[in-house]
Amino acid sequence: MLTTIRAKLFFLLFVVLLGTVSLSYLLISNTNGAEKASSQIQTTGDISKYTAQLLMYARGYQLFFDQESLDSYNLSYKNLSDNLDTLQQRLQFKENIDRLSQIKEDLQKHHTTNAARIEIMKKYTTQITSPEFLASADGKKFTQLTAQLHTENISLEDQVTKFSNAIMAYEDAQLEKFRIIGIMMALVISGLVSFLFWFIASQIKRSIRKSSDECNYIGQNKDLSHTIQTLGNDEISQMMTTVDTLLSQLSTAIDGAKRTALENAAVAEELSSTSLEIGKRTEDAAKEVDETVIATQAVASILKTSEESSTHSGDMIASVADELGDASKEVLAVSSDLQTIVVSQTDLSSRLEHLDQEVSQVRQVLSVISDIAEQTNLLALNAAIEAARAGEHGRGFAVVADEVRKLAERTQKSLVESNATVAVIVQSVTTSTEMMKKSAEEIQALGLRAETTQSLMLKTVDNMNEAKELALGTAKDAKAGSTKSNEVLVRINNIHQLSTTNARSVEEIASAAEHLSKLSNDLSHALSVFKTA
Repeated sequence: MLTTIRAKLFFLLFVVLLGTVSLSYLLISNTNGAEKASSQIQTTGDISKYTAQLLMYARGYQLFFDQESLDSYNLSYKNLSDNLDTLQQRLQFKENIDRLSQIKEDLQKHHTTNAARIEIMKKYTTQITSPEFLASADGKKFTQLTAQLHTENISLEDQVTKFSNAIMAYEDAQLEKFRIIGIMMALVISGLVSFLFWFIASQIKRSIRKSSDECNYIGQNKDLSHTIQTLGNDEISQMMTTVDTLLSQLSTAIDGAKRTALENAAVAEELSSTSLEIGKRTEDAAKEVDETVIATQAVASILKTSEESSTHSGDMIASVADELGDASKEVLAVSSDLQTIVVSQTDLSSRLEHLDQEVSQVRQVLSVISDIAEQTNLLALNAAIEAARAGEHGRGFAVVADEVRKLAERTQKSLVESNATVAVIVQSVTTSTEMMKKSAEEIQALGLRAETTQSLMLKTVDNMNEAKELALGTAKDAKAGSTKSNEVLVRINNIHQLSTTNARSVEEIASAAEHLSKLSNDLSHALSVFKTA
């Protein structure tokens, strides 16, 4: 029943209150007994006083025969009778009650005798001392009553004195009895309260000492799996049960933290390996970009040469057309020049075909870069996933992985634009090649026919003008191809810069992964000191 500290303290409080109430009741009883004893002693004193006054006023009337002494005598008798009646109602001791009854009986006899004497004294007044009165019958009766009254006075005084002494002795004994009982009750209650206080305090101290020992064991051994043993089922035991539950939950949390630390270390190692692989591929991409730059520069040089050749061809065709208008005599020379032009056009056509091949190589290089960018994007996505698995410790890696992914997307976008530009260049080169072949065939046919058909000179002039326009168009296309090649070169340089940035980002990821691995190892070492199983 008294399992909790609260219940024990309430029980102790109840005992203290019960003892206090008991002592208060005993004190009140003793006080009432003392008041009762004091009242009885006072009443006994009044009885003695009124008895003395009764005898005094009786003698006074005998000496002075005055009415005042007689009235005082009667009042003293009445007061004495009233006090005897009052005291008789309060007495409990039989011996004292018997004594009081005897006093009342003696007082009644004394009053009867004294009343007869007073009647004689009222009748004879001062003559009661004369010999004649003493010799008479009333005198003899008066003398007899006086002797009897003297005996009764002595007896009454003696009874009152003994009764007063008996009452005082009885009341003193009662007061002493009450005092002893009060002391014994106080000692018993004090002893009981002290014992209960010692017992309850020892129980609480045992429970506290046991809980303290258990907590010290856990603190010294760092054994979170230890179950706290308690005594009883008081508040301290309940508190230790709560602490035990908390330690169990803390042990589970530390186990989870240990596993998380190991997983973080594994993720950091994997992230470091992935970063190294991305760095290697980024270096490969940079090499491919360098080769693409060289190839693109060669294409730009070829296009520039083609532009110059086409412009020169246009100028020559214009000059031939003018000369054909002035003199047909120069047909053979023109035919020779046309042969030269045919050779130039054939050479230009050959160079344009070679340019077409070079552009095809550029497209292959851009395809390789596109594959590298896609792989970089996938690796950045894997790095972001691993960083997300790392939780709070991988937040920095997630940012770096996101930047790598954005750079890869920008690389792919630039490659798409470069492929479009290369496609335009290929289309332009193809068109120019076909046109140059056609122009060469027409110029060759014109040269052969110039030797035999001067009548067709005017038509040849027109054809030369057409060839002029074609040559100018070819120059324009070659110039456009050169411009596009320069643009491709700029974009490839951008790709090279992105690859460099990717390399730096990969280095940062590797450094961050190494730092995460170190933090995970430190965390594992810090948690390993706690015993959780």
